[in-house]
Amino acid sequence: MVGCAAFYTAETTLIRWIGPGWPAPVTLLWREVSAIALLLPFVVHQRGKPLRTRQWRWLTFRSLTGTAGLILSIYAIARLPLATSTTLSFTRPLWIMVIAWLALGEPFGTRKVVALVLGIVGVLWIAQPAAALPDLSAAAASIGAALLFAASIVSIRFMTATETPLTIMFYGQVLGLAFTAPLAIWSWRAPAGFEALILLSVGVLGLGTMACHVKALQAAEASVVGPYEYLRLPFAMLAGLVLLGEVPGWIGLVGAGVILSAALVAAGKGRMQAGSEEPKPEEDEEFHLPPDADWTTRRIRAVFEEQLRAEVALAAAHMRDPYWTDNRTGHNIGHDELAAVRFMESISLEPTAEENDDPELYAGWILRQLDVVAERFRKYAPDPDGYGIATIGTVKRNLRQILMRGE
Repeated sequence: MVGCAAFYTAETTLIRWIGPGWPAPVTLLWREVSAIALLLPFVVHQRGKPLRTRQWRWLTFRSLTGTAGLILSIYAIARLPLATSTTLSFTRPLWIMVIAWLALGEPFGTRKVVALVLGIVGVLWIAQPAAALPDLSAAAASIGAALLFAASIVSIRFMTATETPLTIMFYGQVLGLAFTAPLAIWSWRAPAGFEALILLSVGVLGLGTMACHVKALQAAEASVVGPYEYLRLPFAMLAGLVLLGEVPGWIGLVGAGVILSAALVAAGKGRMQAGSEEPKPEEDEEFHLPPDADWTTRRIRAVFEEQLRAEVALAAAHMRDPYWTDNRTGHNIGHDELAAVRFMESISLEPTAEENDDPELYAGWILRQLDVVAERFRKYAPDPDGYGIATIGTVKRNLRQILMRGE
């Protein structure tokens, strides 16, 4: 994540350096072209497997929101001090929290309310007249970009159960290019040789940011990785001061502290307890069955086991199909999917008597244990293409949907 923060800071510094004279869609077009050029060899190496997808609707939604967010973000970065635009981007976790509550029904407890209030206070503090922001419209664009990025990230939760990171990233760039091209043509400005190099570098650095983030999530739990994202702020302050001569004022520093506090409160405590190497389930995430649902713990257990059998059958089908075997390494993704099922089978399906008597507690317990298994699988199981962790996500998503439909 240190590399992720460094790539992001370098990218935003270049955007800030070329200034507002470059239309945001044109900058984004060059960014997407260079990213596609870098990703295409990986797609070809895997014989086009990342092009297979069952999530066209979500990929399109993610590309639309991501593209719009990037245009607003580039517009804001080019016009605001680097530290200010970076600080306002930290409102993204707050938007994710709200969207996940509205769209996914995730709990919205006291901790999240406090985080939201702190975030609003921080934004209002930075935007006050005494702060003398050079462009209020750019500040509004930065907050709007954070909202759109949040919607894009929440949409990824629907895709990671079936799609690999390469599929999501490649289609994000290709569809994004299709959405950006008309705007870029309309506001086209041809770059000189050095300017073209700078614009292509923006794309390379942006892809480096994404790659480092994905690699970090493969190597450690999300709760461990998340706090390191805030390294972007000191990096941005240093780059702004040394390279651009931007000295942050006390109002900006106080606002940054408030917004960072809000983001950290929203993130909550990690799943790893101090001195423990095993992940623990979240205790504050409650699951509620529909009021009219007629579930029993025995039926819930049967549905869960049925989902595991379905994934075993899918893994077996993949192992029989040479399409899913890497010619270079001989590795078949079905082995990763089957390994994920074995991890899930390790879940004890007989919790305490109290939970066993209450279907809602029992269902919530299984869903939390699937989170624990996912973290353990990331830590201990080789999963080069991400299909193993996607299998766990598929089981959790399908189980949750079935329970909420009351089937």
